[in-house]
Amino acid sequence: MPEAVRLCLLNRCVAAKAPDAAFVAQDDPIFPARRRVRGDKALLNARAGRVGADQMEGAIDAPAARRETDRARDGIAAFVGKRSAPLA
Repeated sequence: MPEAVRLCLLNRCVAAKAPDAAFVAQDDPIFPARRRVRGDKALLNARAGRVGADQMEGAIDAPAARRETDRARDGIAAFVGKRSAPLA
């Protein structure tokens, strides 16, 4: 499953549990670009390197979106690793 699809599904799982989930992670250091990007489609397009008409002004650039995706993947892996660690 592509990384962008997995992150989108993760975001939708959060959306089912929290109100205004598109903006829940605004203060989260893993997702700094959420302050600039509105909606899952725009975020996925930015991560895929596609630039829409509303993003032509330089709000998102593809390398920054890729770095954000890498940080998100590392953060999710660290979280899952902590959750699956055996209790001492």
